[in-house]
Amino acid sequence: MKAAVVDSPGSLHIRNVPEPKCSPDEVILKVKYSSICNATDVHIWEGKFPPDVCPPYPHILGHECSGTIVEIGKEVEGWKTGDRVSFWVKMTGAFAEYNAVKINKLAAVKLRDGFDDQVAPVMEIVGGTLRCTYNNGMQIGDVVVVFGQGPTGLMLMQEAKLFGAAVVASVDVFDFRLQKSLELGADYAFNLEGKSQDEAFREIRNVLGQVDFVIDAMGNHRWRKGNAIDLGLSLLKRGGTYQVFGHPTEDQPFNIRRLSNENITMKGFEPGYHVSRRLIRYGEELVSSGKLKVKEMITHNFPLDELEQGLKMCRDHHNEAIKVVIAVGA
Repeated sequence: MKAAVVDSPGSLHIRNVPEPKCSPDEVILKVKYSSICNATDVHIWEGKFPPDVCPPYPHILGHECSGTIVEIGKEVEGWKTGDRVSFWVKMTGAFAEYNAVKINKLAAVKLRDGFDDQVAPVMEIVGGTLRCTYNNGMQIGDVVVVFGQGPTGLMLMQEAKLFGAAVVASVDVFDFRLQKSLELGADYAFNLEGKSQDEAFREIRNVLGQVDFVIDAMGNHRWRKGNAIDLGLSLLKRGGTYQVFGHPTEDQPFNIRRLSNENITMKGFEPGYHVSRRLIRYGEELVSSGKLKVKEMITHNFPLDELEQGLKMCRDHHNEAIKVVIAVGA
């Protein structure tokens, strides 16, 4: 089968490899489309992903995957051949014509008839972001700011609106992404590019007042004139919450005194697979009904042979690319 193999950092090759064997607890998916994770896939390709969680090289790149079950292991229950599925999360194997998946150990969802094939792999980030917004303490009527408007930030912004926030504002340094955020439902959008810390604080505070909840979907920070974490913390009301979703590969310093002086809670998330399985099924309903907009985030499509071009789009062209989908077996 054809697959995208990362042999070592910076070395990606599309070549023929053996098809995976189906273990008793696995299914084999015939992959139609996969999508590029703007952070993880790019960082693994470049060799910048944290080594303690990076799959060892060489491996088949990618984890945002969807496909049709063509073989089922004898221990697998609840699935049948012909089911179209998406899942969260297996860290390798997406960019290959076939993918062996331990489907009952992941958060997987059967896609209904008519579900868009190109949207299907992006269900991985729908499931991932819903894990962040699940039971996170956000209240109906809150004023929420989402830092970072890449694919996950755009999802988190929509989810905050959907789950009852009165006002949701987006923050980024790229006009293209902020305009998309407004199109998808953000009430306000603020571009930090060229602004000092004080200028950005005054602009946002004058519009929003004090903020109840901040979601950090930035990953590595690109604001050159200020510290985005400090900005988010300073915008929060006393007792507010700062939730981290992004996965930076670089250390992100901030003024820790703000946490104690203002009684701010800084938190991550990990609801576990039992909850995650429910959430990705719920996410499929939200996307199918149009309550969560995913297709609108897809800006580019490439065949598998041009995967490296897609990775470069995600890395270098933030004012053009948001979500890139790869046709693997389409």
